[in-house]
Amino acid sequence: MSSLRHIFSKSHYSSSPPQHSPPLPASSHWIPPPVGRLKINVDAAWSVINSYAGVGAVVRDANGVILASSFKRIPSAGGSLYAEATAFLFGIELAVALNITSFILEGDALIIVSDLNSNRTVLAPYGSCVDAALLLLQDCHCEIVHTSRSNNQLADSLARHGMNCFDSVMLMGHVPHYCNIYAIADSSI
Repeated sequence: MSSLRHIFSKSHYSSSPPQHSPPLPASSHWIPPPVGRLKINVDAAWSVINSYAGVGAVVRDANGVILASSFKRIPSAGGSLYAEATAFLFGIELAVALNITSFILEGDALIIVSDLNSNRTVLAPYGSCVDAALLLLQDCHCEIVHTSRSNNQLADSLARHGMNCFDSVMLMGHVPHYCNIYAIADSSI
């Protein structure tokens, strides 16, 4: 996919419709997926001052092993909900790029999770992102779930870094070193 063109190695870098899931118990850290499943966490970082936002996504298995992470800058003309919807689309694009067809997609934007799970046309400015996400999900088995902000810190960290990038970046098997604090905290569960 064109949005995920740049793949860096660790040494190089200085059709089922979406399903509802029951609410998760309160927690202050990332919750792994069931054994045999993958989870993609997504988030957006947005600033009213800047003319851009960032999106980030991370793919992990049931043991918390990071399979891939990705982040990029996007225009923020659509506001925070547009950025959040773009983050979900970005996570799905990452899954497609990695040929992952069964996964849990998790983010902290409840409105976007609800819109994706409703499987109906969204008339809000970010509706085109929801439509594109649903189109990509037609050939996937994806459970779309909401999580608290405290459970999504690694994806948030990637999105904040994405605000400072001029191109889309995908890292295989790790996250950038400045995001390691969140990856380590999540792996100590």
